[in-house]
Amino acid sequence: NIMLRNIDGSNMTDAEKSHWRSVGLFFRSLRYYELLARYGDVPWLENVVSDQDHDILYGQRTARDTVAANILRDLQYAETNIKEKGDGDNTINRACVRALMSRFCLFEGTWRKYHNLSDATTYLNECKRVSELLLTAYPTITPKYVDLWSSFDLSKVAGIILYKECA
Repeated sequence: NIMLRNIDGSNMTDAEKSHWRSVGLFFRSLRYYELLARYGDVPWLENVVSDQDHDILYGQRTARDTVAANILRDLQYAETNIKEKGDGDNTINRACVRALMSRFCLFEGTWRKYHNLSDATTYLNECKRVSELLLTAYPTITPKYVDLWSSFDLSKVAGIILYKECA
């Protein structure tokens, strides 16, 4: 949230600001997805919170519907505005955003369907849409599973979207 608050004051171009805002929203969405999966209703914070904001820190949880809708909103913004190839090798890019959207929407859609809540199809349809785009962009994966955990360079392994490079 600190980066998202300060990005407009930077010297970047509007396209660069949109890209980096998308990266920030990607990581915020990832964290909220983890919190939503673990706890359900959680406080939704879009602004920077200080130690003195006791009413926010000890405030009420935000309803699951709102948290899930905000995660989806942020990921949809990120998908539209992030650079397709990211900002260099092995960085957050459109495929990373779509992979998180696919995972989140499948989780939330099936959770809602199982619990007979509204909007299950919204999340499941979005999962289908981005999953099809990912399958088109990454039609094959490595034929050898061992390559995923024993390769020195994952950049050359088919089907890898994001990896951690260790030197």
